[in-house]
Amino acid sequence: MSLGKRLFLIIFCNVLFTLGVAGLGYWGVQSLGDAAKEILVEGEALANHLTSDMMHDAIKGDVLSAMFLSNTSDERIGSWESIQDDFKGHADTFAEHLAKNRELPLSANISAALNDVAPALEAYVQIASDIISKAKDNYPAAMEQLPIFMTAFEDFGR
Repeated sequence: MSLGKRLFLIIFCNVLFTLGVAGLGYWGVQSLGDAAKEILVEGEALANHLTSDMMHDAIKGDVLSAMFLSNTSDERIGSWESIQDDFKGHADTFAEHLAKNRELPLSANISAALNDVAPALEAYVQIASDIISKAKDNYPAAMEQLPIFMTAFEDFGR
């Protein structure tokens, strides 16, 4: 084989090797970009979930504040209006962040789980609303619903 053919073969092999490395590099960058997008979506979902969890706890606090105020009429913890305003804000934030998670492009399993618990979460908020409304004028009726609410609270705390 002549020197020219050998040089051509060496150069050709180097070009193929370089193209192969470039192709792998491109694939790697694309894979990292896709993974970064997935991490951002999952991070947003986690932030929404943590906010929802805090609102879950805050709603319990609103219910217990209403029960305390109804039983003692001690407005040092707040007025009925402030309790109802706090509850509305917490319930709205809870629903907003749950809805944001349902809109995210999450895995099928996570999306299905979010859709499965949505009715129970809405019922949880409704029970809390009922207790707060009843606590103002009818403490015994509100107290009857409290065990149902506490069970719902514990179920979502797991």
